Amino acid sequence: MSCTCGCGRNLGESTGPNSDSSPKFSDVSVELIGQDGNVFSIIGKVTQALRRAGHMDAATEYQKAAMNCESYDEVLQLTMKTINIE
Repeated sequence: MSCTCGCGRNLGESTGPNSDSSPKFSDVSVELIGQDGNVFSIIGKVTQALRRAGHMDAATEYQKAAMNCESYDEVLQLTMKTINIE
């Protein structure tokens, strides 16, 4: 699986910058709007939500890919292409 944020890491499927496709794990939603915007908090919430939904391998891959992203924006892009944000 290749990271969809464009950083070249492993996770998800490449959908391109102008794609309107749904997140890879559309069964997983995390409330981030109005919450703590700290990048580590976001990574933790998403990883935990993926694990709770039974996507153990995806949670590990997401966490690794997010920790290797070079910017906050890359983490947000990866997150939006991985799960639903509320």
